[in-house]
Amino acid sequence: MKVINNNIFFKGHYLNGERDGEGKLYFYDGRLLFEGNYKNGERNGNGKEYDKDGEVEFDGEYKNGKRWNGKGFEYDDEGNIEFDGYYIEGEKVEEN
Repeated sequence: MKVINNNIFFKGHYLNGERDGEGKLYFYDGRLLFEGNYKNGERNGNGKEYDKDGEVEFDGEYKNGKRWNGKGFEYDDEGNIEFDGYYIEGEKVEEN
């Protein structure tokens, strides 16, 4: 495990000092913030983001640290689906 700052730490693989491969990002109190794949220190590939209550906030594809191409979900604070669609080059596209 590596402490990123006073509030967040990372558990996973590193390559040349950068997050690379599968890993998990946690709040310092142990709550999961993100789990998924990294490349060159950035979120790349499949991953999930969690809110402060441990609910899945986004589940989809990342590129260079941003939500990118592929199926994605976003949830509101009550756990209701707020967005269910696709990201194309980082832009939300609603399903028809």
